[in-house]
Amino acid sequence: MVVAFLLFAIILLFLLLKPYVAAKMDNEIETVENCAVYPKVIESEDHVDGTQQVAIGEVESYDTINLIFIDAEDTYISDEIQMLCVLIGEETKYCPEFLMAIVEAESSGLQYSENGPCKGLMQINTDWPEIAEYMKNHGYTDVYDCETNIRLGCYVLDQKREIYGDDIYAVLMAYNGSSNVSKRVENGDYTDYAVKVVNRTLELERMHGK
Repeated sequence: MVVAFLLFAIILLFLLLKPYVAAKMDNEIETVENCAVYPKVIESEDHVDGTQQVAIGEVESYDTINLIFIDAEDTYISDEIQMLCVLIGEETKYCPEFLMAIVEAESSGLQYSENGPCKGLMQINTDWPEIAEYMKNHGYTDVYDCETNIRLGCYVLDQKREIYGDDIYAVLMAYNGSSNVSKRVENGDYTDYAVKVVNRTLELERMHGK
């Protein structure tokens, strides 16, 4: 009799909690419309370190995709920063996971991180004259503001892509301040930083079901 009562109580508790659990899971999934996803792997053995070549020119569009699970343990950066990466990524056509990987590598997700003239989440070099001009033209006043900083990072990435094209390793090397980028790329000599960011991007994409 006691066993039957306990079994009935467990079933009743499950039925009562099921809607709450389902609603909580739904609230933890953020959806973004028409998002471009990249980088994508291009099979290649050109690199001296054996890594696969990745280009950022190949874009796939999705009507609706689940991008990230808020509070997921796959990245330690804050929920706010994750969502900014999603929203700004959708607008600028940079993969959100790519932006997250750069934030992790550059500042460990610390808003007020500073290394000389490099400041904020994406370590924007404020000694670069174009940064001050871009901020003025867009009404930005605080380089440490999370949204401003990520947008500035996307602007810098755009500038590097104009020079180095769609080889994401070269773009990342230039973003990170490497010298002799063209020569190193020609020799397949990519920096640890570039390889780390690309690998982390692909890892986060796999975790997010892409």
